[in-house]
Amino acid sequence: MKDTLYNKFSSLFHSPLSTMSAAALLVTASVRLSFAIITACALLWQYLICIFITNIAKSVFPKKNGAFTSVLLAAFIGSVFYLILYFINPLLAIETGLFTGIVPILFAASGFSAAAQTATLQMALLHAFREALSTGLLIIALSCVREPLGFATLTLPGGDMGIFELFNNTALYPFPVRIIASSCGALLLLGYALLIFRHIEGRGDRG
Repeated sequence: MKDTLYNKFSSLFHSPLSTMSAAALLVTASVRLSFAIITACALLWQYLICIFITNIAKSVFPKKNGAFTSVLLAAFIGSVFYLILYFINPLLAIETGLFTGIVPILFAASGFSAAAQTATLQMALLHAFREALSTGLLIIALSCVREPLGFATLTLPGGDMGIFELFNNTALYPFPVRIIASSCGALLLLGYALLIFRHIEGRGDRG
């Protein structure tokens, strides 16, 4: 029984590019490191809190409209994260509102809520953490390439303007390099990321 549940969750641990919502999040949120960090925090918050509530309250969740209830729960948890961020740093919350708004859609499309109701709490949280962390780290890794090459700077969350720059070397970068900061550049990087993921996944299957 335990192996069956593990295989069910392992099948959900797929490439972050396998859903349209994930692709949109990877392209938009990786434009700046500061945005990527907030998005990664939103992913961890969304997945872990939703899975915890879903698993604990599975006995009272409606069976007939379970998917609709999961979507409402995801939207509510995402709204709570936005409000917390808004109270901490209003400008940062406004700047990252688009990215944090996509996170509940990504969670609802992942299918974790339905699977979490048939698994133990520890197993459900473990796989939700892995899924959120893998997507968040990929966004952060892409932003560490896009922002320095595209804007000749690197930003972190905080400050009166929502973000602050660690350095700024705009004069040292030629204009053509800045295509990396555009959506076309992001899709190019995502193509390489997907290629690496498939290569690693293939080696794991052969092993």
